[in-house]
Amino acid sequence: MKQSRKSSIYKIVISGIAVSVLLVHFIFNEYLVSHLIIQILPAFIFIPFGIESYRNKKWLPFSAYTILSILIVLSFMQELYRQIFIY
Repeated sequence: MKQSRKSSIYKIVISGIAVSVLLVHFIFNEYLVSHLIIQILPAFIFIPFGIESYRNKKWLPFSAYTILSILIVLSFMQELYRQIFIY
């Protein structure tokens, strides 16, 4: 299982974004944007694993990563709707 260069660069960039957003969130606890970004980051972390599983024709991990990513995005959309229209 050889990873492509783009996949490893993507993982490094997402990890850097995750660490910086977590630091901002812990320093400034009141920011809504950092909270929403933290909520959707796991979906972007699981996407490369799903793509690799699809390429290796491992259908169970691919479907699990895909379903999990979809659930995270739907949860993010629900929280965004609450923040924009309810509060």
